[in-house]
Amino acid sequence: MKRCAIAFAAALCLPLLAQKSPAPKAGADQSTPSLAQYFTWINNTNEGTTEAQTLANLAFFQWLRDEYGMILDIYAFDAGFVDGKNFTGVLEQSPRFRKQFPRGLDLVYQTAKKMDTRLGHWGGPDGFGDTPESEKARHDMMVNLCRDYKWALYKFDLVCGDLRPEKEASFIEMMKASRVHSPDLIALNHRLPLGPEGLALMTTNLWDGQETYIDVHITNRGTAPHHRACALERGNTDNFDRLMEDHGVCISSCLNRFDDELILQAFGRNLILAPEIYGNPWLLRDDEFSKLARIFNLARRYRDILIHALALPEKTYDPNAVSRGNDTTRLLTLRNLSWQPVTYDISASAEIGLAPAKQVELRQLHPTEKIIATLPYGKSHQITIPPFRSCLLLATSAASKEIAVSGCDFQVVRDIPGKPAQLRLLGMPGTTAEITLPKTNVAFSSATIAGQPANDLLQGKSVKITFPGTKNTEAWHRELATAAPAPLPADAMSLYEATCFAADNNALEARSLKRSGPTAIPAVQAARDAFFDQHIFKGRGLWDKYLFDGDASTGFHISRKGDPRVNDQALFRVDFGSVISPEMIEITIPDQFSLGNKCEGEGGTAAEFSADLKNWISIPFIHGEASQIFLPKGTAVRYMRIANFQHRITEINAFLQGKPLPRDSWRASNLFSPFQRLSFTKAWTAPITITSCPTGSYLCVALNGKHGIEGAYAALRTSDGKYLGAPDRAASFPCNPWEHGCVKRDKNYTYYIPLTPDLIGKSCEVVILGTAASEDTLKPIIWQTCQEIPFASQLLELK
Repeated sequence: MKRCAIAFAAALCLPLLAQKSPAPKAGADQSTPSLAQYFTWINNTNEGTTEAQTLANLAFFQWLRDEYGMILDIYAFDAGFVDGKNFTGVLEQSPRFRKQFPRGLDLVYQTAKKMDTRLGHWGGPDGFGDTPESEKARHDMMVNLCRDYKWALYKFDLVCGDLRPEKEASFIEMMKASRVHSPDLIALNHRLPLGPEGLALMTTNLWDGQETYIDVHITNRGTAPHHRACALERGNTDNFDRLMEDHGVCISSCLNRFDDELILQAFGRNLILAPEIYGNPWLLRDDEFSKLARIFNLARRYRDILIHALALPEKTYDPNAVSRGNDTTRLLTLRNLSWQPVTYDISASAEIGLAPAKQVELRQLHPTEKIIATLPYGKSHQITIPPFRSCLLLATSAASKEIAVSGCDFQVVRDIPGKPAQLRLLGMPGTTAEITLPKTNVAFSSATIAGQPANDLLQGKSVKITFPGTKNTEAWHRELATAAPAPLPADAMSLYEATCFAADNNALEARSLKRSGPTAIPAVQAARDAFFDQHIFKGRGLWDKYLFDGDASTGFHISRKGDPRVNDQALFRVDFGSVISPEMIEITIPDQFSLGNKCEGEGGTAAEFSADLKNWISIPFIHGEASQIFLPKGTAVRYMRIANFQHRITEINAFLQGKPLPRDSWRASNLFSPFQRLSFTKAWTAPITITSCPTGSYLCVALNGKHGIEGAYAALRTSDGKYLGAPDRAASFPCNPWEHGCVKRDKNYTYYIPLTPDLIGKSCEVVILGTAASEDTLKPIIWQTCQEIPFASQLLELK
């Protein structure tokens, strides 16, 4: 493969922070191109990170660079690096820092430097102590980070403490001295009431005071097919002020549609830090890393012109639609925050910021990529955005430098010098497309599609491709029914329990890992292991898998961070994954203290068992560090629930003929209420028939209106008497939190019920159960949709 556009490739790889022009007084100004940043909050909490964890994370970003060309300008340590909640420190004097970074910062610095990444950190504005010696130590620590490690960012947060008025001069002196060594030092002000001179040295303020940890600090206000509609609703800063910080995109919880949010963050607002992410991006699926890198690469490619923004007319576009760019090239960000597709007329004219030209090429870069049309200047073209998605368009009167195919949707997987270019060609199953390869400034010598030669593309000829699968005869996203009020059904408890057993109370990050599945990428696995293997994470008992791991040092118990339970009578539930017939079940408690208000050898508690959620038997047992429950021989069970059993539990085993049964598919929860305690009094039902099931299909049961906190639950009853619960919901089900608990909402829940091909043709009924808090005006609407647009794909590789 020969690359002709050397300057263009070099522009992608050039570290942005290596700017030769003098830096503004505050490190950046409105015309400074954006910096790509990751910060570690939620990868660690206030305990801080370690050298080993940091090196694993940096190796992940190095892999993204090696594989996809993605460059990270700043890697910022968050809380616990040196300062923490309500305290500050000095690195050289901190036993914790010496323990967590036994070799200091040299290795971390050199590792980041190899991939053109600079470091930064979170902390407080003070820390100067009460003596001249302590003030000097704090001053020197901060300045030396810039002198010795080319520090790129300070993030000052009120969480760490305020700046004493008598220390403001010291703070100002420290900032000025830091910028002697790092003139482009970015300083973030998170909620600090600084004086005028101190404020003048800050680069940004936290926009709206809003953090973006999905379903913890921000959650959907209305119903939606995913959890991130709340993030897509965020608009633009006043007058497109770029000297703000929007807290970036959190990739840790509720991962679906992270890409839509990142498009709006990087290209819509395009603040000084963009693209900006935090949390645990290694929790994405393997196929999503190329998309993450593509967004970063596009933002870098157009960074110099993205600083110029134009608000698009609200009457024609959505209220927060933005066009950024110059006279010849514009990037438009649009969004659709409704349940139905929305169509916009895109005018190739001054309306979007283009100067007069002969013709304008219009391309879509997100949610898929495609060449849309070449238009005479002043003409319009319609584009359609799927429900609750964002859209990025490229309109240019210059020759586009983006690799592409014509004739079908596609996704650029990889486009970097030195490696074969890869494009994932997209089309609906059972359809065909005639594709061509537009002329670009890149010369290729071979082409393959799905591993088969396709060199005709290189000669300007078209190639016909067929997308595998059966053609869909119905829309993959459609409204199925509106549920109507109905009497409370006789099987209300079974329906409620179906959702309780389908869902979990794990930390949001454990849910994300389950959602994404295993990885085949060593760097991703290492970063995941570095996170989940933290003794802090394990020690908090946030994951039901610790009950089934054979490790007596781990366990699963109700978090002490607030009270995440639905109510104070939350049940302990176990789903054995399939019907089993054990003779005895043993629940292991680590010590006497963990029995709580029970005592060794005390009775009065019973476990309930069912094989079908309809019929239950009750079996009493005796409390102890090894509570044993003996079942009648041949008893078939799948589900277990125990009331008033909120202990710290380390292991659960089931035995048959003295041998332990496999536990690979076992699951548990400990926060959901007993059915009786919720006192359901209302119901809504909607008969539906599943007539098609494209890949990734699921039902959205959108409860439009007020229902109270945990005041309405939804499930599906099939014609053959089975119950399908909802394993997911927006706002999220209660969790045992890693950072903070889930937001509690009293309106507009959306329950998500996965669909499988075996349901096709079956008559089903969606049932919503409501407590007295559920208003009679509640309007449940049932939609069928897919996790992704259900394309089939073929891989095009160009060398």
